[in-house]
Amino acid sequence: MQARGADDTGDVSSGNEKRGKSLLPPLPYVAVFERLRTERMGNALVLGVRNFVRESRGIALDAWDRLRGVNEAERLPGALQLKLDDEGVRRREQQRDAETGYLTRAPWLSRVPYQLACAFLDLAFTHRPISRFWFLETVARMPYFSYLSVLHLYETFNWLHLAELRKIHFEEEWNEMHHLLIMSALGGDERWLDRFLAYHLSVIYYWLLVALYIVAPAMSYNFSELLEKHAVDTYSQFLEENAERLRNLPAPEIAMRYYATDNLFQFGEHAVLGGEGKMRTRPPVASLYDVFVNIRDDEDEHVRTMVACQDYDKVARLSSSPHLRQVAKESAEIGDGSGHLPGEASRSAWKAWADRVNAPSSTSSSSRQTADREADGQ
Repeated sequence: MQARGADDTGDVSSGNEKRGKSLLPPLPYVAVFERLRTERMGNALVLGVRNFVRESRGIALDAWDRLRGVNEAERLPGALQLKLDDEGVRRREQQRDAETGYLTRAPWLSRVPYQLACAFLDLAFTHRPISRFWFLETVARMPYFSYLSVLHLYETFNWLHLAELRKIHFEEEWNEMHHLLIMSALGGDERWLDRFLAYHLSVIYYWLLVALYIVAPAMSYNFSELLEKHAVDTYSQFLEENAERLRNLPAPEIAMRYYATDNLFQFGEHAVLGGEGKMRTRPPVASLYDVFVNIRDDEDEHVRTMVACQDYDKVARLSSSPHLRQVAKESAEIGDGSGHLPGEASRSAWKAWADRVNAPSSTSSSSRQTADREADGQ
């Protein structure tokens, strides 16, 4: 399979910067690991200039490829020969809406932008499913970035302390990031224009979500629910159309590492939000088909989480730490069987402790021991 930047050994470069250079060991997909090794921290000016130079080279290389008449079907992602029927995705969404009414009942403020976004995806990524998925996964991280930003702000102002919710959203973003890395490995970000649209629209999307999350958190979660359900339907259609082809393609290394070793995002693990309190079994990742099944199942976990987060009563069960809930539960059980209310038991214990600490030095040893026993008995 010949791909952009590949040599006769089948090596594939890490995009624009590595094009034409061989990588060791040989990889069937884009070497995202090699790409990440070249990134270094710096101030904003350094980072901005570095990216400008990188993307300027990308524009020139894309233009040169067009002038040379490079066949897109001979390099990633076109060489994978995968397809996606947009009409099939719409039929799945219509069937889901007929069964659940999720889209019909959605507020117009989330439904209309969602429908416009779907129309844009169909128009911009016709017959380019991997590039579409890369774009979708890039945008899919923005809700979690925005939620984390606002929740950090609220905690800084001492308005709301829901660190558990921040942890859940970070886990979701971590999961989406690995989806994005997988799509990059498949060549989804090869076109400069795709990258330009994804990055700039993501910035706009992020700030719109920040504003919406501040004004109406439930509506923000509803919009994310719609997008995640679209992702589930899209990946389901994609799997159905390409099952045989995907089973004959290997899984990218990043996918094998992530699904074989990392902690997966699991709504069921978060019983406090309504999950079953159970862990998903480690999924197989023997082929590209397994990878996309896992990604689709991940998106379904995100759907369930977004639905739960729209219920403020469920969110109210979260706190700064799950250990605080355990402490509260234990405190509530102090008076069981003793005839004391929890508050009375706590006050009695504090009184006994205060008497012991503040006892004058002339207090007899027996008096102190009595106070100790009273405190221990509480």
